[in-house]
Amino acid sequence: MAKMADNAQVLVEVGRFKDLETLVGLLNKAQMGFSYSLSPAEGARGHYLFVEDEEKADSYSCGMVFKIGTKAYALSDDVYQMIMKAYLRFKKST
Repeated sequence: MAKMADNAQVLVEVGRFKDLETLVGLLNKAQMGFSYSLSPAEGARGHYLFVEDEEKADSYSCGMVFKIGTKAYALSDDVYQMIMKAYLRFKKST
C-alpha cells in the first residue's frame, strides 16, 4: 500500500494498469450478469472510474482507480475488494 501525501486516504496497488484493462474486457466477455467499464475521469489525468453494473439491479457500484506509471491503484480497500471479487467470480466461471 502507498499512502497519499497530505491525505488520509490509502492507495491499494491492484497491479499493472494494462492487466486491469485486460481483466475488464475478459469480465465483459464472460457475461456473468455484470458489465464492467474502466473509463478516464473527466478533467483528471491518470484517474479512472471502475464501474460494476449488475444487469438485474437498478444500481451499480463504482470506484476510483489511479494510474501511476504502469501500475493501477485503487483509491480505497473497498474499490480493491470490488475488483478482486469480480476477478474471483470470473475465475469460478472459467
